[in-house]
Amino acid sequence: MHHLRHPAVIAPLLGALLSLAATHCGDDSTGRTRITVDAVVRGAGAVRTSSTGWQITLTEARIALGPLRWYEGAALFGRTFFDRLLGVSVAYAHPGHYVAGEALADITARRVVDLLRPDGTPLPQGNGVTGLAQSAAIELRPAEGSLADAASLRGGTLYVSGSATKDGRTVRFDCAPVLTQAVQGIPARGDMNQSGRWDITVDIGAWIDRADFSTIPSPADPDAVVTLTEGQAFNAVTRTAPAASGFTFVWTAAAAADSGAR
Repeated sequence: MHHLRHPAVIAPLLGALLSLAATHCGDDSTGRTRITVDAVVRGAGAVRTSSTGWQITLTEARIALGPLRWYEGAALFGRTFFDRLLGVSVAYAHPGHYVAGEALADITARRVVDLLRPDGTPLPQGNGVTGLAQSAAIELRPAEGSLADAASLRGGTLYVSGSATKDGRTVRFDCAPVLTQAVQGIPARGDMNQSGRWDITVDIGAWIDRADFSTIPSPADPDAVVTLTEGQAFNAVTRTAPAASGFTFVWTAAAAADSGAR
């Protein structure tokens, strides 16, 4: 294969590699300005009455997040009625038909997030370029052992524990499902024409909203914790936790964030 060393062959290959590298979302070859992106993640809905009639109180909720990415493409399932009148059919209002468009920013580092931490958990700072974001994507997968607090997930992608009460019966439960999924097309509208911060809220109450704890046999010890590994309640958690509708993104530009802090 000595002919591959010829300049006429090597030059086009180097040109292709440089072109590929220039497509990274943090590149400013298109004339966009580089920005930094901060993000804080917190949970909501730790106490609620579920759709199955159980009074839920979560005592622990953690999840392994990352990487996170922001795009110019609209989240089709999040469009308004008027948007759909302009040509987006309801049949296509699903993240499976999501078109991300240009990448604007990313946070590639992963972190185990304590979703019950009152002031939220900051993610490592990300980088990007200026533009108008309309959607985001989050990768979910089990935490590597090298990640801080990975053991708190009990081997899963997320870990949730708490109690469910209905008609005088209380079920103490925990669950650590293993999920490997890219959650795409999350509505995330923000004018990212300068550095700023995303506040990301995870609806942890939705994880167990459809769980029917009446399907769980009562343990011999009423105070024992039932670990959900199969059945209706477990399936409810694994199907609901990665839903894009469970993540809310709110953008604050750096100037506004600094003004609010004073």
